[in-house]
Amino acid sequence: MASTRDIGERLRKKHRNLQDSLKNRSEGDTQALVPASRLREDRRHTTMEELTGGEEDPGDTLKHMLKAQRQKRKKKLLEQSSTQDSHEDNVQENSGEGRSAERPAVLSRPPAGSHRGLPPLRQSSATPDSADGPLQTPGSSRSDHTMRQRMREKMRAARSKAESILQQDTSTQERPSRLQSLRDRDTLTRFDREADTDRPEGNDIPLALSSRLKFREAAKRAETGQPTTEEAFNFFTFNFDPETPEESDSVSRKGKKQSRHAAEDGDESGDGETEVERRERRRGDSEGEETQQQSEEAPLVPEESEDLFVIEQSTQDFLELRRAEYIGYHRRLQRDSELLFTPSYITVPASRKLPENMRPRYLEDEGLYVGERPPVLRSNENILENRILKQEQGNKWFGDDGRIMALPDPIKESSTRPPLFHMEEDLDPALHAVYRKALKRANLCIARAGDPEGDYQLDVDVSGLIFSHHPLFSREHVLAARLAQMYDQQLDRLHSNLTAHLTDKLNGLRNALRNMLEIHSGQALSEAMETRIHEYTLEVRNTRQLRDREQEKDRALLKNIVKLWKELKVLRDFQRFTNTPYKLYLRREEVERSSDEQQYEAEILAEVVELETEQEEDYQRRLTEYRRQLEEWKAWRRKQKAKKKRKKKKRRDQPQDETEEDDEDQEESEADVEEGPPKPELPEKPDLGGVEERVRDKASRIRRKPGEPILLPELTASGNITASDQCPRAEVARREDVAKRSLFVKVMYNDKEVSRTDSRSLNSDFRVHFGQIFNLKIVNCPESIKLQVFEEVGGSHSLLAEVFVPVPESSVLTGSASSEEQEFSSNQRVMFDHEAVGSDVPFSFEADGGNKQTLLTSGKLSCCVSWGIGEDDVPLAPPMSQQPGAMHGGLRQPDMVSFIGVSGLNDMKKIGEWATESRLDPNDPKNAAIMQLLKVASSGEVTAPEYFRLEQLQEEFNFVTDEELEGSKRFRLIRLRNREVAEFRHYKHVPSLEREVTDRVFQFDTREDERLLQAAERMEREAARGFPDRPCLTTVIDINGKTVFITRYIRPLNPPQELLEAFPNSPQEAMELVARFVSLIPSLPDSVSFSSVCDLWSTCDQFLTLLAGDEEEHAVLLCNYFLYMGKKAWLIVGTAIPEGLTAYVLTVEHNRYIIWNPSSGQYYGQYDTFCPLQAVGCIVNTDNVWFNTQPYSAPMSISFDITKSNLWKPFFSRSFSHPGLSSVQPEELVYQRTDKAAAAELQDRIEKILKEKLMEWRPRQPTRWNRYCTSTLRHFLPKLELSGGRDMADEHRLELQSLLGDYRIVGFPVHLPFSEIRPIVEAVYSTGVHSVDASNVEFALAVYVHPYPNNVLSVWVYLASLVRTR
Repeated sequence: MASTRDIGERLRKKHRNLQDSLKNRSEGDTQALVPASRLREDRRHTTMEELTGGEEDPGDTLKHMLKAQRQKRKKKLLEQSSTQDSHEDNVQENSGEGRSAERPAVLSRPPAGSHRGLPPLRQSSATPDSADGPLQTPGSSRSDHTMRQRMREKMRAARSKAESILQQDTSTQERPSRLQSLRDRDTLTRFDREADTDRPEGNDIPLALSSRLKFREAAKRAETGQPTTEEAFNFFTFNFDPETPEESDSVSRKGKKQSRHAAEDGDESGDGETEVERRERRRGDSEGEETQQQSEEAPLVPEESEDLFVIEQSTQDFLELRRAEYIGYHRRLQRDSELLFTPSYITVPASRKLPENMRPRYLEDEGLYVGERPPVLRSNENILENRILKQEQGNKWFGDDGRIMALPDPIKESSTRPPLFHMEEDLDPALHAVYRKALKRANLCIARAGDPEGDYQLDVDVSGLIFSHHPLFSREHVLAARLAQMYDQQLDRLHSNLTAHLTDKLNGLRNALRNMLEIHSGQALSEAMETRIHEYTLEVRNTRQLRDREQEKDRALLKNIVKLWKELKVLRDFQRFTNTPYKLYLRREEVERSSDEQQYEAEILAEVVELETEQEEDYQRRLTEYRRQLEEWKAWRRKQKAKKKRKKKKRRDQPQDETEEDDEDQEESEADVEEGPPKPELPEKPDLGGVEERVRDKASRIRRKPGEPILLPELTASGNITASDQCPRAEVARREDVAKRSLFVKVMYNDKEVSRTDSRSLNSDFRVHFGQIFNLKIVNCPESIKLQVFEEVGGSHSLLAEVFVPVPESSVLTGSASSEEQEFSSNQRVMFDHEAVGSDVPFSFEADGGNKQTLLTSGKLSCCVSWGIGEDDVPLAPPMSQQPGAMHGGLRQPDMVSFIGVSGLNDMKKIGEWATESRLDPNDPKNAAIMQLLKVASSGEVTAPEYFRLEQLQEEFNFVTDEELEGSKRFRLIRLRNREVAEFRHYKHVPSLEREVTDRVFQFDTREDERLLQAAERMEREAARGFPDRPCLTTVIDINGKTVFITRYIRPLNPPQELLEAFPNSPQEAMELVARFVSLIPSLPDSVSFSSVCDLWSTCDQFLTLLAGDEEEHAVLLCNYFLYMGKKAWLIVGTAIPEGLTAYVLTVEHNRYIIWNPSSGQYYGQYDTFCPLQAVGCIVNTDNVWFNTQPYSAPMSISFDITKSNLWKPFFSRSFSHPGLSSVQPEELVYQRTDKAAAAELQDRIEKILKEKLMEWRPRQPTRWNRYCTSTLRHFLPKLELSGGRDMADEHRLELQSLLGDYRIVGFPVHLPFSEIRPIVEAVYSTGVHSVDASNVEFALAVYVHPYPNNVLSVWVYLASLVRTR
């Protein structure tokens, strides 16, 4: 292995030869039009770059050491050859003129094989006169050229050898790190930038200092991460690819050839070299060849020289001086506040403690008992609320009222136990708690049957009913009903005359107040008189505000009546017929203008004076409050100044080593911590000049102007209704539908029907008169009286509404009781295809369909319930004591004052009798005070015990024993559902009665092993605990009520053969067609299909037989189809929008996951943002069930690689292997052909019905059909079915434009699966194409029904409107 000394010696020799050739150069010579000085500088830089290499070389430290040694030797050589250079320059000047004309300037370029090389040679041509010239020195151009050619050849050979060895080492094993040979470096002459002219010729920088500078520059570049300019240039110009062996050989051969030519030229040049120089050159060449033959893999430095790469560094290179970091008090507080949380004591707004868009709910305002909360300081409660809101799910600690949930204060003001009089002796047996079994309350009989004194009778008088809205109302009926309601309100307000009463009261109060002020004017008012005057002033203000409010209501009601009447007249003119007989007249009452103006002005002046007085009093009150707050603020400021003075004095006594910044931070922090009251603002003086203007503006808005006549509306039903033969067809259909309807009322006593009225037809004014009285003989106590209104159409009737009537008092007798109107309403959705507006259906009075309204069926039932009168005018009503007031809420509790009288309120005996008769609930908190009073009255004294019981009423609610509770089948069913047992967790409705729960409910069959079911239940329970928002489904219930493991439903099943043959060469299109076939099967929830309370799964053959199912049946069928087609498919159980809990299908195509929606037939990529699937719970195939345990559940955020157990938890694993479950699906599906003739007949029937409906939807305009466009659309619909509705828009538009260019066409196709005709009619109506009201509009309607196997039908409807443009 060559030592470092040998390598250095060889490099010095080569450098000496290069220096000899360089110092003989002529400064006047030019190459490539570059100045000689710059070229010499570039050559020197290139030579140094060749010998040293880049900064990235592992031998960077060795490079600097060798470079420093070469600089020293170079300086000595330049001094020795200075004399010889002067001599040669003289010789060259003499011969330069003769040669300059014959020697052309040749551009020098580097070799083509590399980007770097030695500096270019100067070209010289030999002339016949060259022999006569001066003798060539060893640094002549020819020897220089020969030396350079040899060195290039050796360097290329060494580099190619090193690259080949490096490639071999990399492929076999990792070699130890060695320094790269300096001879492998390529040099490149740079002409794209100028040389560094400021750089000195000699390297006078010491080696230690240069190393430190390099070290610091490298450290800075490492910190910034930015390359230098040279590194950036080298990155884009270097050829990093290794040369091929062929190129290396060709370059080597080329170099050898050039060396031979150079040698021959050197021989021809004569004996220009001395013997000593020739020996020196031969020795250098032999040593160079010997160096080339050595192994390039040998390390340049022996391993013993551990300190070779140690850079000489001083302690200053590793030392950085900084000033001491100081953190002020204010910054330290800010840093601590970022780490520590100090809750605020400011009140938290209710909007932060409640869900969004939710108002606080106060249960005590709704009449519910909530108890008193334990007393807590408000500031402490605010701190607790602010701390809780910083936690996750902190809102769960707040109740509906926005306050922290708390139990009522257990400490009672009075004792909760009977007083104990003999604590030392044994407890009185009467005070022992005795358990009594709860008794079922039977029907309480008022009297025995057959007892003449017990004959009680209730008379139910059903007079009639009137609808305020009925589904068969026309738009005119809606306006007329509103007009009638407003008119009734006007009559009620005129009858009560509340405005006049308030005006009289206001005038009386003003007179009384004026008299008091006049009597006591100039006298000192006593405190009682001041209080009385203040109370009168407040009463005047309140009465005036009430009077103004009532006047404004009267004025607004009159304006609304007039406005509504105008709208009704406009509607009648528009529709050209009349449905209601209402007419409105405005009766005018003239008034005396002079007196009216006098009263008007007097009222305004009185109000102005009152308002000015009120504002002045309010200003004085606010001014007094301002002065008080100002004094408090000044006192606080004085206190703060005193504190500051004490602190300054204290700081003077402290040592002077504290800085001024510390003092300022401390003052600021203390000022922030101790917040004082804000400085109050001086209240503004009231603007008394604008009071009168505001009063007059209000009076002109809410009152009648002086001299204006009084308008009194009068509504009559004297108008004429347009005959049916003069009305359009839609209105005639509505009137015929009204005539078919009749109504009757059922009388329900204690939820049992006791009688019903006769069926009466519905009149055109939507009034029904019954006029029937029912006499009910009462045996059982009345618990409820209910009237049910039924509507009858043809032979069927339906419940319209229920009216609850309160049980009357014993004093309410027949003959003296008046009829009352009981309001009722119904939320049934009713829609018609004629002029009726329907119920719970939006409609509009405007032509553009805006400002839609929705009305519900409502009305008033006139009835009267009273106690009957027997012979001799004896009331047939039970006495007060026999009415179970405490048992039934319909009967009011007897009032204590009316029962015992005012004089008996001090008689404890009468109070006790009243409590016994009224059966007060002792556990009702409202009765606590009365019950405590009765206890005190009975015992004579009360002693508060030194204990309290938190659940003192627990025994009262132990209505059954634990054994009876366990034996309840209904309670057992509820408990099983609450535990989410597989067979019961999907129950939605538990029967309300015990007898409705049969034993069959608890005898479900299953074909699964008990161990499998337990494992499934355990997995679902763990999934619900760890990920409550992700569904995990392992077992399902089939239509026979049996529990089946979900993997039994997955099995490859054959789709219809014609679907597979449609696209034999395109698997993707075949999959899309199969998905479309599945989506055409109608969707129907299980609650409708099976009338069950849980989710049932049907097999694929059952699904195709029923032709109805929910998302699970669609997904299972599509997944089995894909498995039959050879695709990898899984069943996804997750949540989607808008289905909620649903099932999708997952496939893999070209390493991409595709998600299929089986209900629509559409598919989405995994990262498609439009995919409706929002969360993935688990995936299922034939072999296993995998639950998603990843941090996220969205499809685009998870990985579907089920082989990773940390992402997907499998059900079957090594600990619980697959038991080999068989499938519940059939081995093969058999399909039936659909009758095409039946499909064509259905197509014609749908088209006929839609055309009739379209004409009914346009009752006031003619409907014209464009047969040419209809034919065009009819030929276009089969193309849509073939393409699946895609990529046909442009072609269709061009076709219509070419055929019907003179028309403006508006329309679009509608596609849906066929289940019945009603959804098709609703879908076409929702397009709104029929609402075009242009006079020259024409319509085109086309229907196409495409049959699929097994009676699966695809329906296309195309409705378009055409308006001729020219």
